[in-house]
Amino acid sequence: MNKELQLKSVSWERIYLRLVMEPFEKDHAKRQEGTLAVFLADTKTGRCCGEVETEASEDGSLSVLWNVTNRGDERCLDPGEYRFAVTENDRFMGYLKANALAEDAETKGLLDGLHREFRYQKTRSYQVGFHLSSEGELVAKITQKEGCKTARSVAARCKKKLLAAYYQTQKRKYSLNAAKREKTVLFLTEQSETLGDNLQAVYEKLKARGEGYKLLTSCRSVRTKSYGKQSTLRLLSLMAQSGVILIDDHVPILDWLMLGEDTKLIQLWHAGVGFKATGYSRWGHSGAVGPMSCHRQISLATVSSLQIRRIFSELWGIADEKVIPCGIPRMDAFLDPEITTAKREKLLNNYPICKDKKVILLAPTYRGRSKKDAHYPFDKIDFPALRDVANRCGYVVLCKMHPWVKERDYVPKECRDVILETDPQASINDLFLITDLLITDYSSNLFEFSVLQRPMLFYAFDEEEYGKDRGFHRPYRENAPGKVVAEFKELLSAIESGSFEAEKLEEYVRRHFDHLDTGVCDRVIDWLIKGELPKEYLDALALQRTRVDRWRGLQFPKTC
Repeated sequence: MNKELQLKSVSWERIYLRLVMEPFEKDHAKRQEGTLAVFLADTKTGRCCGEVETEASEDGSLSVLWNVTNRGDERCLDPGEYRFAVTENDRFMGYLKANALAEDAETKGLLDGLHREFRYQKTRSYQVGFHLSSEGELVAKITQKEGCKTARSVAARCKKKLLAAYYQTQKRKYSLNAAKREKTVLFLTEQSETLGDNLQAVYEKLKARGEGYKLLTSCRSVRTKSYGKQSTLRLLSLMAQSGVILIDDHVPILDWLMLGEDTKLIQLWHAGVGFKATGYSRWGHSGAVGPMSCHRQISLATVSSLQIRRIFSELWGIADEKVIPCGIPRMDAFLDPEITTAKREKLLNNYPICKDKKVILLAPTYRGRSKKDAHYPFDKIDFPALRDVANRCGYVVLCKMHPWVKERDYVPKECRDVILETDPQASINDLFLITDLLITDYSSNLFEFSVLQRPMLFYAFDEEEYGKDRGFHRPYRENAPGKVVAEFKELLSAIESGSFEAEKLEEYVRRHFDHLDTGVCDRVIDWLIKGELPKEYLDALALQRTRVDRWRGLQFPKTC
């Protein structure tokens, strides 16, 4: 028995399965230099179907980390059974064994306990189970549970086929003039009837640069409004004639409509880095995307820092190398002194109560699954007590609820001399300019505010419940750049004492921003739209493609 291929432990970490192998012998220290690799092999054919990450430990053991949403080429494993093949310098060493682990009395039933069901799209799920082969090898079994076939679902599938055929017809027409199509850029959002801040910023910059691009826009709010056949056909036609499409969120139609390799899809994600999981980071939670989604079609995406790109590549289920640290486009205006001075003066005129006062901005995220049921539990805020503390400390309070929260007039009348409700549609980035203290929870709004180096408090009264329902993509308390409190009394005490743990801010900003300038839109245009990526990113993309091509061609023994 090859002890080196025996598993020491197996555990789940959200969407990752961690396999820790027994420590290697001392004379195999060279294996810590990256010569070992682990692949997923089909048990029936021996064909390589994916590569997983490996990480050497100080004790000589090897950790294998498998992201079940991404086998290495931005796809999930197909239903079937797979073993973990270990190679050293391209030489097959054997399959990972778990018989010693499974026979341990203390871990009896461990493999059954590792079964996971990742739900998505209401009734569907992707299931991962484990058993041992007759040789004691660990075998992962993938199954998928599909929704019931109904007349409605069949009709929907037929409709999608017809729309896809229409798109291909339109695309063939516009592809006759390839040069013109390459210079046509579509700014697309399916979340609002107006362009979001990132899309608008790049649109205006590209228009101002006057480089001969034809700019198109499509703005629909598909979650709250129904659109007719003509609206959908118009969107398909716009996409067909565009060589470049910029989006800032999930686009449902692209969950099933394949754009093709001659269309570049660029993601300018609308949010910064908060804590709530979304996309593939929240697989297994209600409302999660399916194994194939819009995100899988992303050609390139932008992020604020190389150090945090892994958060976003996980979210979209794509290769790390496709996520480029250009920055966040809307930050250009946020960091422009001329623009911010004018906005600050306008805000103080709109909210004269804030003049000569310190300002608290209360801006939590919504609760609920979607725009339809979004709400906030206002009973968790003691407005009279907040008014008294704010008044004593020389603050006024502006309340900015998430735009999806429909409740209005939630501030008691007797508190409105100190606490004001703002327009839910108002730009929170503008409000930041007159804010001295931000109170939030799991929202990504902390992202831009952190650049101002002003204190934050995190009111997380439902941290455990929110984590179970929505999911966090990283440990909450460890990464919050300010004090976290669970009780409203603690919040009031922190305001009164000035206890904000603001020392966490500097490290947060250092880690999350590679560029603190006004050149983000130019980088997006030059690097992503025009394709003039710096050599280091081009080389990394080429290497990633080579790595995928390589493992796709590997063949392992059908049996040990």
